[in-house]
Amino acid sequence: VGFELSPPSLHQLGLSPALRWLVESLHARYGIAIEFDDGGYSRPMDEPRRVVVFRAIRELLINAAKHSGASQVRLTLRETKDGLLVSVEDEGVGMIENSVGRVGTGLLSIRERLAHVGGTLRIRSAPGHGTSIELEAPCSDDAREGTENP
Repeated sequence: VGFELSPPSLHQLGLSPALRWLVESLHARYGIAIEFDDGGYSRPMDEPRRVVVFRAIRELLINAAKHSGASQVRLTLRETKDGLLVSVEDEGVGMIENSVGRVGTGLLSIRERLAHVGGTLRIRSAPGHGTSIELEAPCSDDAREGTENP
């Protein structure tokens, strides 16, 4: 479990290579197809944020594999002015957006961990219409505070 939460590739190679490994691992374990598009993302992210973002994506993908009923999930990364925008989308069973707090603690925990590093989580879902979750995180404290490196 420790290896999957923090694989060596995450620390040695960065977020995109670690996510490629995760996508393959989850496909082998759950049989779900995960379309991964990193959009050429290559901006360095400080290690604490990289770990939080990786673990959040891992949990979102596992949730989709276990609970959505979808046969395919899309994972996309896009650079923003100050950081990274991640989207995890499926066309599964969906959920009532207001029930997120009652569905389980996983999404609330992700939201709290992201907030701790200056990130946000947005959920769009409806029963029978799938789920789209976006998380946004700055790449560093400088981006989070709106300052630049000297």
